Amino acid sequence: FGRTQQINSIHFDPMRSACSIRGIPFGVYCILCGCNEWLIACKAYMALGRGAKSLYFFNYGPRYAPSSDYNSHRPEIFAPIRHFAYSVGEYEKEILAAKCAKGDAAILVGVTGDIWQIGEDSEYGMERSALSLLLRHCNVRSDVLGEDMVKKELSRYRMLFVTDRNVRADVAREIMAWTRRGGTLCLGPNAMTADEAGRPLGTALPRPEYVKRQKVGRPKFELVRREVYDSFEGMDVIVGSAKPYWNTLRVGRGEVRMLGFFPGLDYWKRGVADETAHGLLRFPEAHREFFKREVLKGIRRRAVTSDPLVELSLLEGERADILVFSNWN
Repeated sequence: FGRTQQINSIHFDPMRSACSIRGIPFGVYCILCGCNEWLIACKAYMALGRGAKSLYFFNYGPRYAPSSDYNSHRPEIFAPIRHFAYSVGEYEKEILAAKCAKGDAAILVGVTGDIWQIGEDSEYGMERSALSLLLRHCNVRSDVLGEDMVKKELSRYRMLFVTDRNVRADVAREIMAWTRRGGTLCLGPNAMTADEAGRPLGTALPRPEYVKRQKVGRPKFELVRREVYDSFEGMDVIVGSAKPYWNTLRVGRGEVRMLGFFPGLDYWKRGVADETAHGLLRFPEAHREFFKREVLKGIRRRAVTSDPLVELSLLEGERADILVFSNWN
């Protein structure tokens, strides 16, 4: 229900992060149902660029029941599969030996927050996915850090995004210490305000009162119809907010950048279908311009494209460095 198939790429970041702890390779089923040849190629190259080491072109039921192949009447889909297999096969040794380059920024996946949101329509988790999409459209490749990874891995990054309300108290202390040493912490509305027991986090950050105005819903059905309550810098305020909508605060040698609304959710909501591009979405520029000007100020982008819908990933290895493009345009 994600409106755009590009959102599938967000699933790879936590998978890659979890597998990296023990160096376990992972693969993916590239599902063909409902995909034209353009999307099959996009998804395949996206999987490669996000770190998948095996890929299976796959269908699932109930159409797998007949004795004949479900796609036997769609010869057009085999051209992009062949293109991908031949292109990747020519450099298979280099690709298998390479790893995803470190991201330009990191996003916290707070399992603590997800547990607290079980059974709820969580704006925090949904914003995390939408924010990752918006960052990628700003040419920022983001890595996912689980709470257990923060102590060891956070020092490798200059910028961290946190959208979760509940964060373990020991993890919050590590994050604040990293910020005081010179890191840039970007917080969503109501993010990092409570610990694992639901108690207020003593971060000493001034956090305005958060008001949830409506549920998020599924992006394809309910989110696109959500009421607009206010606007800021050409972006709509939906679902919930906490004024001011934008504020920065110096903490030691670092900085905290605080958003009082959900720009990712609004960016996702306002994507407009472009029928000339296989039904893919066009997204508003205001969100990208604000992020580039304010939120991402000072960040270093290692790989850049001129079109936000051309997704660029970077693989690094001793034998070769590899640029992987997935053209959602």
